[in-house]
Amino acid sequence: SMTHFVITGRLEVDEQTMWQILLDKVHNPQKYVPNSTEVVLDKVEPNTYLRKMKRDPNTFEELIKINEDDNETIFELKNHPNYEGYILTRVEKDLESKSGTSCYLTYELKWDLKSKGLEDKNIFIWLTEAYRKTREAALAINQKNDL
Repeated sequence: SMTHFVITGRLEVDEQTMWQILLDKVHNPQKYVPNSTEVVLDKVEPNTYLRKMKRDPNTFEELIKINEDDNETIFELKNHPNYEGYILTRVEKDLESKSGTSCYLTYELKWDLKSKGLEDKNIFIWLTEAYRKTREAALAINQKNDL
């Protein structure tokens, strides 16, 4: 069975600040993703990383592709016991904003349950939490810049 969630929202943060946060999230997931520890990040090629981290009770392995042209990061599951699929995060300009000080942040998760896989009932909860923390980090930087 396929799990597909999209969370999107407009933020009073400029696109560049938000993009820097998404890049930070690749390197420091423990700041954004609930219960994640023991992060190991290896650069495979320019703009592509292999990341291992523990998120109780599982160890996650992801291939991460950073697409700077589209302000997108794609986290593709590798060797996961229960799922295959990806999470995409994207920042887009708010075209309505005259001052350029707002943007849209989107998280999209598309995971397929493997045939003998155990379903994770908390996917939406931790995805929402990661989205919230990402958003808060950007807003916090924005407040510092306003001081």
